[in-house]
Amino acid sequence: MLFRWCCKLDTWSRLWPYLLGLGLAILIYVIYGWFGTVIKENRRGLLDGEQVNRSFRWGMCWFIFSEVMFFVRFWSIIFCKNVCYSTLGDVGATTHDVLYPDFKAVWPVLSNPNPAVI
Repeated sequence: MLFRWCCKLDTWSRLWPYLLGLGLAILIYVIYGWFGTVIKENRRGLLDGEQVNRSFRWGMCWFIFSEVMFFVRFWSIIFCKNVCYSTLGDVGATTHDVLYPDFKAVWPVLSNPNPAVI
């Protein structure tokens, strides 16, 4: 009964402003508490140690590494879309003639190839 009520579109269309407000209030509370704790620790001199300094530096290194890996993945997807995908439909290539004779090089693929052809 509750599942059916949750799945109704008109239920969510009436509740989304309240859910958005609740989510933003929780987010602001967490960020305020987090920054408050960091400021208190800094004022008490708890963030001056060598281990904390090293931990902050390693944390920043891992963050930068994760961002680099994200953009490598992002640009490699664009590269493969533009280079690798376009070669599948080239006139001189025979790959698509053997595997999928009705293949058309359009992006995005709107339907899967017919498995009966294989």
